[in-house]
Amino acid sequence: MRGWAAAVAVVALLSAVGCGADQPQKGKADAPRCGSTVVTESWDGHHVCLDVGSSVRVTLPGAGWGPVTTSGAGLTEVSADSFRASAPGSVKLATARKVCPSPSAPGMVSCHALQAWSVTVDVRQP
Repeated sequence: MRGWAAAVAVVALLSAVGCGADQPQKGKADAPRCGSTVVTESWDGHHVCLDVGSSVRVTLPGAGWGPVTTSGAGLTEVSADSFRASAPGSVKLATARKVCPSPSAPGMVSCHALQAWSVTVDVRQP
């Protein structure tokens, strides 16, 4: 029974020592950098971190995606699919495309389903 209690105590101590060790510390020189990146369809719903001055490019496969829209502050559009982090803030990038092809002849059944895509970009001062 004593051996069991000692083992539990050691595990608890080791857990407490490692707690928060992988979290970036604000103001520390060793905080992770948030550099330029390319986001793809698989990034849908995720968050991206950018330092001011870095950039993000949206690359989505296939045709039919609408223009990438922004809501929030912190990014400046460089081109239709590229943005530069210009100031600290949070910006949502979003677009959508039709899931079904357009009818090829009058009177054919059409579908109005859309596939939405978005990524939230958090811009910070390095």
